[in-house]
Formats: sequence, C-alpha cells, structure tokens
Amino acid sequence: MKNISMLFAWAFCLCSIQSLASTLLSPSDLQFVHYQADGSDQFAVVTWQDIHPGSTVNFTDSGVRADQTFRDTEGKVSWNITHYIEAGTVVSFDLGLSHVSSGTLTVQSRISLSSSGDQLFAFKNDIDSAAIIAGIQMNNQGWDADATSSNTSALPTSLSISQAYTQFNREWDNAIYQGPTSALLLETLKSNISNADFWQSSNTILNAALPQRFDWQPTTIKTSLISLPNSFILSVLGLIIMLFLMYHRGGRCSPLTWTNHSF
Repeated sequence: MKNISMLFAWAFCLCSIQSLASTLLSPSDLQFVHYQADGSDQFAVVTWQDIHPGSTVNFTDSGVRADQTFRDTEGKVSWNITHYIEAGTVVSFDLGLSHVSSGTLTVQSRISLSSSGDQLFAFKNDIDSAAIIAGIQMNNQGWDADATSSNTSALPTSLSISQAYTQFNREWDNAIYQGPTSALLLETLKSNISNADFWQSSNTILNAALPQRFDWQPTTIKTSLISLPNSFILSVLGLIIMLFLMYHRGGRCSPLTWTNHSF
C-alpha cells in the first residue's frame, strides 16, 4: 500500500508550486467599478478571483476594431501583482501619478482618458494577442461597429459572451459603482456592476465613496456520506485542490486512523 504521508507531502509540494505561479484570469474574473476622465485620470477594479504574486494585467484605452484586434494607437500600462490579492478586493489606479493601491505600474505609453468619450479595457498577454477580460464603455449609447477614432470601439466578443463590461446611455466623463457590495450571490454582484443603473455618473468629478471590497454568499454545495471498508487504498492523481474529511466504518463518526504506513 502507498505510504499516506508520502502521498500528501507530494500533494502539498505541488500545491506550493501552484501558489507561486501567476493567476490565469478569464473574462468576468475582474470588473471596473470606477472611471474618472476629469482631473487626474483614475479607475478601479474589483477582482472576483484570488490573484497570486507574479501575475500581470494590462490596461489600454485603445479601441477594439471590428476584427477584434486593438487599434493600438493609445496608451497601455501593466499592473504587476507583487502581493497576494484576495477575491473581492477593490484595487484603485491613479494614472496621473502612475500609482496603484496594490502592486506596481509599468507605463508602456501614457493612458489619457478622453472627456469626449472613451473606453478602458483589461487584458492578458501582449496587445497583439490580447485576451480581453473586462471593459467599460463611456462613449455615447453603446458600442460601435468599428474603432475608427480614439473615442470609438467595437464590443469584444469575449466580453459579449461573459457580460464582463459596463456601458452607459450617454457619454459621461466620470462614473462610480454605488450598488450593493455584499449579502448577494456572486453572479448578482457581477450583474449589478454591468448595469449602469447601479452607478453614479457625471461630467464633473464625483465625491462618492469608492467601494472598499465586495463579499458574497457562498454557493450551496451538496455533500454525501460514503461507507468505506476497514482497509482501503487511496490513490492520488494530479493536484489535490480539495480537503477531504474521511471516517472509517468502526463506530459513529470515529475519525480515520492515520499512520505512517497505510490505512
């Protein structure tokens, strides 16, 4: 039989390696909750997934063409995550000061948010092979068929599918999410942020408070009890990502006896 202590030492070693790796973000794992084009250009995002140090998220105000590539004539900055960021954290960016509330910013070219309408996107990878994960549209009443100027943009397909974007019914210079931040299901919070009705918007700088963090109700997980023989073999394949609590058959809820050999 396998030595159980060896199996779990191997599993925890793999988990430690995984924790040091960068986080793979998908559309709707991050959303914009603040946008400011007046005064010092600023924005903020909420993360719906834990993000590990070593990860990088890029931002640009370049529009997306009809063929789903960036026009790539405007600014680009990279957010370098240097500390563990818990899901639900709100991270704020001041582009005028090149400052971020957690991590560091690398400025490839300066982002200048237009007070005549603009967009902002978060994406992974290089801009020529970008995987767009979030967006906010601040120009007119929706998305354009094509990006033909610094104020226009088509809707990225990845955001259309995931609904990981916010758009407004007219051009605004500034906007900040003012809806619920807790006591809801995660999908409800995401939907609220995508809905402009939960935002305060203006063509002057807003004094509304920025949400500090988001908390949500856990999804209900069904559990089942299983009966195990007095002696069995546990085979561990791949990376353990769940914690199992097991009981043996000898007595009501008596804990499994662990040894350095087998069980």
